[in-house]
Amino acid sequence: MSHIEEIIGNLPNELGKIDYVSDLNLERIKQIDADNMYQLLINYGTHIKNAVDNALSPVISKNFIDLNKKRIKSIFILGIGGSAMAGELLKSYLKYVLCDNNIEIIINRGILSSFEINENALVFCCSYSGNTIETLTALEYVRRRTSNIVAITSGGRLSKIAEQEGLTLLKLPIGMMPRCAMFYSFFHLLFMLRVLNLIENFDDIIERSIERILTTEFWSSLDYSVINNNNIAIVLARLCEDKIPIIYTGEERLKAINLRWRGQIQENANQLCFGNYFPELNHNEINGWMFPADLLDKFVVIAMKDIEDSVGLNTAITNGLNLLRQKGIQVIEVVVAGHTLLERIIRLICIADWFSFYLAIINNTDPTPIPLITELKK
Repeated sequence: MSHIEEIIGNLPNELGKIDYVSDLNLERIKQIDADNMYQLLINYGTHIKNAVDNALSPVISKNFIDLNKKRIKSIFILGIGGSAMAGELLKSYLKYVLCDNNIEIIINRGILSSFEINENALVFCCSYSGNTIETLTALEYVRRRTSNIVAITSGGRLSKIAEQEGLTLLKLPIGMMPRCAMFYSFFHLLFMLRVLNLIENFDDIIERSIERILTTEFWSSLDYSVINNNNIAIVLARLCEDKIPIIYTGEERLKAINLRWRGQIQENANQLCFGNYFPELNHNEINGWMFPADLLDKFVVIAMKDIEDSVGLNTAITNGLNLLRQKGIQVIEVVVAGHTLLERIIRLICIADWFSFYLAIINNTDPTPIPLITELKK
């Protein structure tokens, strides 16, 4: 497998022998990308490095010493959208790499009334804007039950509450789209757990992983300034044109990646997208790939594997995908290279962001605005 990634599966033509880019010229892309998401994507490497640096210098409150001495048995992450996504990524990553199995991580997107919160719980309240109503409502429930609260935000009401209540406040840079600030939230969560001695020291893993991720080869392979038929993000976008992508992954390591790919396609490309996980889908959903028969060619399955998937999971994925191919379903497999799980999941996230960007251009829509979400919030 190459240093970057490999696409295999039931492609309409061999990669590199079909023109995927004839109408993706730079002038058209710049015209549609009115809010210049390209600038964010091209600087993603620096963006990730800045997220790590920012997470290493948090503003610690006066109750931090007491928090550090307490015995934490559960971790709650309050958030929705991109903020919850950072929590999902943390949970998936730590489950297989660093975390003490005795500590339960719970992602909460709504009200916490069904959970027991006490002084043995550590609560991260995550909202990029600081004004997410669901997160602020959950915070009110938490504040009556524990003082072990860390706020992660760029400002808004959450920042004011944290300052007034003397909570530990981790500030994020302002002026970003919440979905593009996910790495800032992720690394703040990760480093705070390290500072609290809830996970082992992983600085060397982070440093080596980030160094390899920042290679010129990886970023130039996705950048549209050099458009070619070997750009995986462009190829994936073209194959999903006028189709509904179905994202399939294992639940072991790539559950969070599955959610991220779906969210980016939905928000950036304004396109329907669904997903599920192996092996569970082999016991129910796969049976649905029969009817309505006249609509099946409107779907494309994008399946991702991790090179460290267990033998059992890999067998379940392979058998399921082969069955879909026999039914005539278009299946694309994506596997990324990388020495560590952190490298691989970050690469998959970056591919998703570039892929959904190109899909937005193909759909003739600016990838930045989220009109229906904005209308709902109003």
